Amino acid sequence: MAVYQTLSLYEFEQEFRDFGRDYYSKEAYSYLYDLLDSDNAELDVISVCCDWTESDTDELWDNYGYMVGGGELTDDGLDALIEELQARTTVVRLQSSAFLIASF
Repeated sequence: MAVYQTLSLYEFEQEFRDFGRDYYSKEAYSYLYDLLDSDNAELDVISVCCDWTESDTDELWDNYGYMVGGGELTDDGLDALIEELQARTTVVRLQSSAFLIASF
């Protein structure tokens, strides 16, 4: 017999803290919570951390800028990078100007 528990957003965030994986902003936690909730998914903290990375603009450029030639970060370069990433994976731009990137 399987036992399921419905978590609030606070409890969802707490699960990550309990695993020592408090990697996300409040906004990112909210997005991931809604995503998993809409799929009626079982929470696997480690899997979520392997599947999703939150990055600010500079981190995004440092990690993936090579995909569009690298160099100095510009608005056009960032737009090209986001377009390139979206062709390969899911990119979520958060209101805080951070990004959630699904692993690919």
